[in-house]
Amino acid sequence: MAAPRDGFAIGARRGLIDPDHVQAMGEAVWLFLLCVDWQTDDDGWVYGCRPVVWQQIQYRLGKSRRTLQRWMRILEGDNPLQKQYIETRQTNRGFCIRVLNQKKRQEDRK
Repeated sequence: MAAPRDGFAIGARRGLIDPDHVQAMGEAVWLFLLCVDWQTDDDGWVYGCRPVVWQQIQYRLGKSRRTLQRWMRILEGDNPLQKQYIETRQTNRGFCIRVLNQKKRQEDRK
C-alpha cells in the first residue's frame, strides 16, 4: 500500500461537525475520515472496491481491531435509529468499503 501524501486535503466537509453527526459518530469519525481519504472513485469506494483488511486500518489509526469493529458498526448504522455513513461488502480477502453521500470526487472536479 502506498504511503499517504501528507499535506493534501481529504475532502471532509464542514457539515461533518454538525451536532447531529458529532453525536451519531463519536470517535468513529476517525475511521470515517480514513475512509474518505482512501476513496478512489466517484462512487465512494475505498481503493476502487479493492478489499481492505483490518491490519491496514489498525496500522493507520493505531486502534485495536475490536475498537475498529465497533466504529464500523456505528458508521454502518447497525440499528434503525442510527445514520448510515458507509456500507461494506465482505469478500474472501477482506471487505470493501463505500462512503455514502460522498463529496470528495465531486469537489475535485470543480
